[in-house]
Amino acid sequence: MEHLVVVKYLNGYVVRGRTLDIGNRLVFHVFTTDKKKLEVKVSDLKAVFFVKSPDDDEKKDYDLPDGNLAGIKLVVQFFDGEEIVGTSFDYSLKKSHFFLFPTDADDNNRRILVNRKAARFISRITSEDAGRSGEDDITFRKRFEREVYRYLYSLAQQFADLRLPIDNTLVINNHLAFKKEFGHQVKEYRVRFGDDVWLEFLARKMQEIEFDMGDRALIPLTKIVGLSREQAEELLATPLSPA
Repeated sequence: MEHLVVVKYLNGYVVRGRTLDIGNRLVFHVFTTDKKKLEVKVSDLKAVFFVKSPDDDEKKDYDLPDGNLAGIKLVVQFFDGEEIVGTSFDYSLKKSHFFLFPTDADDNNRRILVNRKAARFISRITSEDAGRSGEDDITFRKRFEREVYRYLYSLAQQFADLRLPIDNTLVINNHLAFKKEFGHQVKEYRVRFGDDVWLEFLARKMQEIEFDMGDRALIPLTKIVGLSREQAEELLATPLSPA
């Protein structure tokens, strides 16, 4: 089936045309409005917007997944400031892209293919979010992430000193200090945005720390923030591009 799409690139370039079903392909083709065949790589994009056509006068659900898949309600804010609320049926921390079905019935798009690295943040919307404003979430998130990153970066600077032995006593004492400083806020962050968002935040910041100071501090830091061995292994293996 052909779909009317607007393809937006990370650099701001926009292409309009038609494409066949993309599925999970990382490369696909768009037949542009000037009748050219264009190869498109998902990694180069902000998103692909599947636009409602003039024939969509009546609500159609042929874009929705078959079966009884459980959807995840998300708010996605892109680096260009655009924010979209919707439901995803294939969202995963391990995937570089996912489909989002806008919640707003008046939205001009039936669905959106989101490139994860184009998003400033991706937050789950849970029942606990009822009555809380998006502005409150954004303020809390920015402050919390900034403070945690500064804390971890400061520790990493200490651990980068080869004269400092990193033993269990040092790690345990710093873990207890971290829990005292941030324990309640970490719990609230995970309730508001989900465990996968917490892990993605840590993975991105660990990458930045590794880039600046090497990997000596990575394993101790994962223990200090309270991750299990399995979570730490998954976090350090997560292929994320720096924000």
